[in-house]
Amino acid sequence: MKEMNLSSLDGVMKGSESGPVVAPGKPDESRLYQMVRDGKMPPGKTHLTSEQLAVVRAWIESLGPSSTKMAY
Repeated sequence: MKEMNLSSLDGVMKGSESGPVVAPGKPDESRLYQMVRDGKMPPGKTHLTSEQLAVVRAWIESLGPSSTKMAY
């Protein structure tokens, strides 16, 4: 997932050169969540703890259509 900006909701919703990385409200369908869950992100760094992973999951679950509208 090169060229991805995770510093803002706009950047997250834009995704990467491979397309969307977050399916709002659906962490198990979100590439970003799958990558951190499976320990593939962040590359070369300590993997997220179970508590941090739960925060990412809850955040993706909290996103809905109204959150994504402001990203475009």
